[in-house]
Amino acid sequence: MLAVLVVLASGLTAPEPGSPGGPFVTDRFGGSVLGSHWQPVTPHGVGDVQLAESGRGEQWLALSVPDGVNHHPWTTNDTVRAVQAVWDRDLRVQAGFGSVPFARYQMQGLTVAASEDTFLRYEVHHDGAGLRLFAGLTVDGVPSVVFDTELPALDQVHLQVTREGSDWELSWSPDGTGWSVGGAFSQRMTVAEVGPFAGSFDRAGNAVAFTALVDYVADTAGSAPAVPESPAGPDPAAPSVTGSGADPRARSARLTWATDEVTTGRVEYGPTDAYGEQSDRTPAGLGHARTLPDLEPDTSYHYRVVATDLSGNVTTTEDAVFTTAADSPAGRLVSDNFAGTDLDPHWEPVRPLGVGEVGRTGPADVSGQLLLSVPAGHNHDPWTANDSVRAVQALADEDLSIEARFSSIPVQRNQMQGLTVGESRVTFLRFGVHSAGAGAGAGSGLRLFGAVTHDGTPTVVVDVGLPALEAVSLRVARTGDDWELSWSADGATWTSAAVFSQRMVISEAGPFAGSYDKAGAAPAFTALVDHVHETGSPDGGGAPGGPPEVQNVSVDTSTNIVLVRWLTSTEATGQVELGTDDSYGDTSQTTTAGTVHGVQLADLERDTTYHYRLVATDPDGQVVRTEDATFTTAAGNTGPTIDVWYGREQVTGPVAPAQQWVNVLGNVRDPDGVSSLRYSVNGNGPRPLTLGPDTRRLQWPGDFNADIPVDDLAPGTNEVTITATDGQGAVTTVPVTVQRGSDADTDLPYQVSWSGGRSPATQAQVVDGRWTVLDGGLRTGRTGYDRVVAVGDLGWSDYEVTVPITVHELGPAAYSYLSGGPMIGVGLRWRGHTAVDDKQPAWGFYPTGAFAWYRFHEGRPRFELSGDDGKPTVHTSPLFEIGTTYLLKVRVETVGDVTRYQAKLWSADGPEPGPGLWDLEIEQPDGPESGSVALVAHQLDGTFGDVTVRPL
Repeated sequence: MLAVLVVLASGLTAPEPGSPGGPFVTDRFGGSVLGSHWQPVTPHGVGDVQLAESGRGEQWLALSVPDGVNHHPWTTNDTVRAVQAVWDRDLRVQAGFGSVPFARYQMQGLTVAASEDTFLRYEVHHDGAGLRLFAGLTVDGVPSVVFDTELPALDQVHLQVTREGSDWELSWSPDGTGWSVGGAFSQRMTVAEVGPFAGSFDRAGNAVAFTALVDYVADTAGSAPAVPESPAGPDPAAPSVTGSGADPRARSARLTWATDEVTTGRVEYGPTDAYGEQSDRTPAGLGHARTLPDLEPDTSYHYRVVATDLSGNVTTTEDAVFTTAADSPAGRLVSDNFAGTDLDPHWEPVRPLGVGEVGRTGPADVSGQLLLSVPAGHNHDPWTANDSVRAVQALADEDLSIEARFSSIPVQRNQMQGLTVGESRVTFLRFGVHSAGAGAGAGSGLRLFGAVTHDGTPTVVVDVGLPALEAVSLRVARTGDDWELSWSADGATWTSAAVFSQRMVISEAGPFAGSYDKAGAAPAFTALVDHVHETGSPDGGGAPGGPPEVQNVSVDTSTNIVLVRWLTSTEATGQVELGTDDSYGDTSQTTTAGTVHGVQLADLERDTTYHYRLVATDPDGQVVRTEDATFTTAAGNTGPTIDVWYGREQVTGPVAPAQQWVNVLGNVRDPDGVSSLRYSVNGNGPRPLTLGPDTRRLQWPGDFNADIPVDDLAPGTNEVTITATDGQGAVTTVPVTVQRGSDADTDLPYQVSWSGGRSPATQAQVVDGRWTVLDGGLRTGRTGYDRVVAVGDLGWSDYEVTVPITVHELGPAAYSYLSGGPMIGVGLRWRGHTAVDDKQPAWGFYPTGAFAWYRFHEGRPRFELSGDDGKPTVHTSPLFEIGTTYLLKVRVETVGDVTRYQAKLWSADGPEPGPGLWDLEIEQPDGPESGSVALVAHQLDGTFGDVTVRPL
């Protein structure tokens, strides 16, 4: 059996860099105590460094990290480890591990370090799908990836680090004899310590416990003395199996058990005690679990556990029986508006922690609401296990499409509500909204989140910011192994949030409520569910490929120019037909293709009734015309029309501010002209606004851009008042609510997947111009001077960006005064515009780390990379065709005392040039130390695809 011989340390720190050190001492961990040449390190004061013994006398160095604490060697070496202080010279160190990570981001490997923030990590970790060989290099707290490759399934692994001067080679072996080179690189380092480590990481703080078993660590260069290995004696005892149990569902069952020494294990099962089926083998360890799929409902199964220790001793448990649950009689979810006094019997309340409430609200004779309540102080977190309070229906394992409408909105950090579809308590989907705790007010800091947990290992499929909401609808659709998650603010216009593939044997589904706090101080929360419906088809009903639907029509007649706004259910262009009778006669301008539409109707007679209808045309030529409707213009001069492009409720960004300004954009018009335009913040003194055009950021007549310093906004809700006066003195005032969040950091990696039907300003921070989401990309709604959208966080430092770019046509103001050649690309370490003179808005682009773009210079178009203040600039001239999509990859990385910028561009239809091949590269000693990503489309009609940012 596995016995702990001695616990060595907790809370100790690594040897001081520059300590005398010595030669590396080979160790096979025989004896009863760890040699004095080892220094245990537990940076967070938790975890163990100890010797462990098998039943046959084999011994390991056991490095253990607990649940819920991140031990992650990234900016600093936060792993649990045992290190030797060594001389700074060439080395070749090899380690053998008898353990293999089995859950997402468990890790084990070797570390070579100069200090706590300058080190090499070389490891095997689990990414939730399988094993990966990974190497990372951190220099002065700035990490970079050396390589990251897939590994086959392994029972053990051996790693070797070789250093000769500044040259490093990293190798691995499945058995310690046949070796493969994982990667090689060059890096100067004053080595101070070497040793094996264990770690575990989860972004939400739910790191999974792990124990790395180190069989040996050896100086394979042969220059160091070795500690003699204690011979292993025979293991006379078979392992003991305890805690065997089954959690059966209708079509699956999860089996769990524990052993008193390191073993592998499997489950034999079948309809009789002859069995006939067996599960996959579990990894070597002490705790074991396997899910048995494809079972028949309401059926008894015999099973037994077979455990094998490292000496080959086998224990087989006695025959046992579990019975699967009966399948849902109807096989599909029963729709419910929650009428009646009690919850209908097709719902099963689930309270995993024994607390919380599942019930119904409202009078008995009307449709009420389902109430799901969690109390304070209890973590109901559907992460590694589904610990949410919920109401579920037993379902057949079939295709489904389920919608739920919630009239509640989470407002405190990590309150949550949503839909869950489950196979078991540890294999399930969650899709919902939660509060990130940013700012005040209903819906402030909302995030849309989805994750799939399989056998206790969760994987995030969507995590994006949402605008402020008063209610939300969620939809989960499955066809075979393909899933789509969608959301809607009004239950009519739906936005697809994630599409993915995942095998799951469905047994139940329903709405849930939850709450979580890492310290255990979870806030109470009550989710109110208006209805849960089975929509009957994955797309929620309606004829596939049918014409677009026109929705949410509004007409604003309060000013001299009438504003008409509407939505379409699918991408379409739009027009307004109008006239003084239902024969119409006039037609507005055509809107840009998309799902959000608006037009200004000018030159109308005052105090006059107009008939109008909306015309929507989709890309297939299908046309929809609405029924006739009317509006009446104002009787007198009501003042200029102020069109705020991104709505009268805005946020500083979908997560955190991406620049030092918040931009409120729009256009103002009046038949009598506009004599003045100004804005104020929270009732403070007014500030003047410039009316376009100004040959720079204000491209078209009447355009304005209120560039408000983020620091002028209070946390939470702010009111920005825009006031316009026309040539006859009539005044219009428009209030705009701007939410400033908590300025919490936006973690990397980060992705923006553009969603139609939502304002681009809820998905990124619009700096200039009018943008739309079309065909799954962010597209210029109208061309102009430096149309800019900022993505990410001012605090981002070293990162890599990949984004598809497409140019559809050059704009009408291309090559005009001060504009020069049109271009499309990105800015790195973007912080916002700066003042060059007294013009409003400020138009200076520096300091900015660098810009990488394709620019259509007259007669000499080229791909350019330019540094801060435009220097240095390098370029090349690849083929770039209008109408073709290209992939642009850029990176910024601090290397010693300089910052390195690299860029490459290639056709989306072709392979990426090699990982180490870059078209353009510059280095500069100064410039911003951090900043976000700026998407720039200058004087052209362009589209940016999904933006992916990963850390370096």
